[in-house]
Amino acid sequence: MKQIVRDITLVSGWDEEEDRAALVMLAPLSNGTLDAESVSRFTGAPPPEVRGVHDRLAENGDLGPGATSTWSETIRNTRNRRSC
Repeated sequence: MKQIVRDITLVSGWDEEEDRAALVMLAPLSNGTLDAESVSRFTGAPPPEVRGVHDRLAENGDLGPGATSTWSETIRNTRNRRSC
């Protein structure tokens, strides 16, 4: 997954911080959790950075109980499948 993100971001011109933010957003699809420590271990992004990405997602309405974006629905469905 890291290589896919890096390949995508090379085209778009993202910097290293934006690469890590993309990984933080995609990590739950692979590891099934939004836990900052788990996402940090998976992505290599420091836990405060993971929490910062999660905070920005929550502020934009993309994370939390009332979130209805396509991303939040995908994450919720992934987490539900893993808990079965």
